[in-house]
Amino acid sequence: MQPLRLAPWGLMALLWLPVSFAGGLGFAPLTLITALFFVFQSRENNIRPYMVAICAALAFATLSSLWSPMEARFIEFDLEGGKFAIKATSLRIGLVAVLCMLAIGAALRSSPREARMASLMMLIAILLVGILVLIEGHFTDQILDLFAPMMDDRGEGVQNIGRTAAIFGFSGVLLLAVLKSGVPGLLGIGKHVAVLIAAVFMAYHLLMVDSVAGAMAVVVAVALIYIVPALGSVGWYVLGGLTAIYILATPFLFALLIALIGDEKSQLPASAWWRIESWTYAIDQIIAVKPVLGWGLDGLRSFTDRFAEGRWEGQMMMPNHPHNMLLHIWAETGLVGALLAAAICLLLAFRLANAHQMTPIGASAAAALWGAALVVCSFSFSLWNEWWWALVGFCAAIAVLLNRGSQELVPSEERR
Repeated sequence: MQPLRLAPWGLMALLWLPVSFAGGLGFAPLTLITALFFVFQSRENNIRPYMVAICAALAFATLSSLWSPMEARFIEFDLEGGKFAIKATSLRIGLVAVLCMLAIGAALRSSPREARMASLMMLIAILLVGILVLIEGHFTDQILDLFAPMMDDRGEGVQNIGRTAAIFGFSGVLLLAVLKSGVPGLLGIGKHVAVLIAAVFMAYHLLMVDSVAGAMAVVVAVALIYIVPALGSVGWYVLGGLTAIYILATPFLFALLIALIGDEKSQLPASAWWRIESWTYAIDQIIAVKPVLGWGLDGLRSFTDRFAEGRWEGQMMMPNHPHNMLLHIWAETGLVGALLAAAICLLLAFRLANAHQMTPIGASAAAALWGAALVVCSFSFSLWNEWWWALVGFCAAIAVLLNRGSQELVPSEERR
């Protein structure tokens, strides 16, 4: 074992809690910092079909700048002023994807012992964020008062708490996967009871900080860590197929959901009610107008309509994004973008179905992340939120570490 190979994982684990506490924005630059270490470790140079699909999707998104109502911005470089910035959102996501692939490649090349140590550090870091969410749930007002001098307004602090909860709602499902498949001595009914208790505890405290998406992510993840591994390769094909159908049917499914809720939306929490209004506007006034190619990259930023009356009078109907990444795909890249996103999911599912030496904990971790990501993408954040995709990439690398670290501990007949 080479200690230097653990250094980037140790750095990531060390910064995980403060970055999460600050709202997660630091995950994107963290990919660059850790890549300086990972670039010398990763030797996983195989180009997979899902990687090609990701590149095609990002290329099409960049191309869509040609018909976007917003001015195309790619790279800003000012030698005299010392400025360099990647302005095109799709290019930033592409860079994050490449940097995260370095982390995944390094995880694949880790020795089982290195993988176990690295994954242990990361799981402890994730657990600490869970403890932070618990504290924030019980002492929200005190925390907001404590950090009030550092914020422009109280809403900024509430938003950070919400982001921290979403981070744990997504990454914390890895802890459930470990409970289900990776804790020595926890066998039979005991491990299932442990998973249930942990999931309820997590969901309850996520709801305490109004993270409905985080709580739903936990519920869906628990279901998938039991269903998908039990079905073996077929489970991944089914999951990939259903996800692809869901992406393609998103505008219709959410229109149906909105119709079913009807006037009862006024009885929902403010954040849920506002999302319904935003989804309605996105489906009826944006997607329906340009369903094939969409409005182009950053096209949603051009919509400045405001509510004329009611609870949200004067506020923007579409403040940059609809808090639904799948509707965001449809709005800016249309059916073509949705087809590319569906293709990514199908090809990734095919890769997981045919992964070499997938262990029970690896399968559980991958299924949990898939389900949690799908929920968060359906109810939170912008599609072009690079820190979110950095978090997804890091958690995928942790899942690889869990799988790699358990390979020599699992009998060959239990791997596939």
